[in-house]
Amino acid sequence: MPQWLLVGASVLLLIALLLPWWSVTAVFLGTFSLDGFHSWGWLSFISWLVIAALTVGLVARQRVVGTSLATLVDDRRTLWLLVAAGGAEILGDLLFIAVAPSGSGTGYSAGIGAGVVIAIICGLVIVYAGLLMISPPWLPKPKALK
Repeated sequence: MPQWLLVGASVLLLIALLLPWWSVTAVFLGTFSLDGFHSWGWLSFISWLVIAALTVGLVARQRVVGTSLATLVDDRRTLWLLVAAGGAEILGDLLFIAVAPSGSGTGYSAGIGAGVVIAIICGLVIVYAGLLMISPPWLPKPKALK
């Protein structure tokens, strides 16, 4: 189950990078938006590259070895790197939000878009899936994995 969470969140994160992360609407000018390839979104993209490479490596190894990802104990460093990359992705999202101007005034409004929100959720799922595969004793696990 964690591997499918990881794969799904990685694919959805790529889609989220292409969605609007910030937009401004001005009277007579229309709407202008930025996707995840601007500002701190680049940190999220670079993190996604690491996440995608690690995910492909882990899933390919699972297919070759034929065991569950959760039982690949020798991949602990890889899994911790995956968790760190997920954390860096979330950091990029939060920094993007912190520096993006938002508000409204006479004739305009600006704010964050759905892409950055979806990216944060995907980052959290990636971190959780990585931790599920590491299985620290303090992490609550779904009943299906107990």
